[in-house]
Amino acid sequence: MPILISSLVQFVYAIADTYFISRIDRSSTALLSGTGLMFPVFFFIMATAGSLSVGVGTLVGRAIGEKNQDAMRHTAPSALVLALAIALPLILEAISRRSARAPARGGKMTDEALGYGLMFFRYLLPGLAVMVPLHVLFGILSGQGLTKLIATAAVLSTVINVALDPVFIFTLKMGVAGAGWRRASPSAVPPCSS
Repeated sequence: MPILISSLVQFVYAIADTYFISRIDRSSTALLSGTGLMFPVFFFIMATAGSLSVGVGTLVGRAIGEKNQDAMRHTAPSALVLALAIALPLILEAISRRSARAPARGGKMTDEALGYGLMFFRYLLPGLAVMVPLHVLFGILSGQGLTKLIATAAVLSTVINVALDPVFIFTLKMGVAGAGWRRASPSAVPPCSS
């Protein structure tokens, strides 16, 4: 049941972002096609972070069950080092002047759509870099059996996202950049594994 709730919450999160992005300019298909081009990269990093979370949760739960304090002391630091090794290239790419063109090489795309996609991606990357280490922390909580706390954070982050998306996109006039920033920041809640 927690995994189902978590998936539903992530679905609502994505639907809200898609809805608000589509309202920026109702006559343009470039907004959704450009930002949609970047979702596979987002989901790849999300899946990697989620796998790390599940692995850490399993190791922590096992160490608790075995009352193995030595394993507990090594699990979190090792996982955080691995998470930072994944996150550091994301941060470097986000601050580089080159823009992330790699996800856009898959096919023909208008310059307008590609521009929206790259802008979305640039604002998405820093949040993804933060999301990876947060998944380690959520894995530790999951291993300790605190999945209700994780589920509460997932629901709360979705409510915050739905409330703040229009503020960042329309009121602050950030457009797809506001959606990218909002998409990655609070969505760091992995599926509950127990």
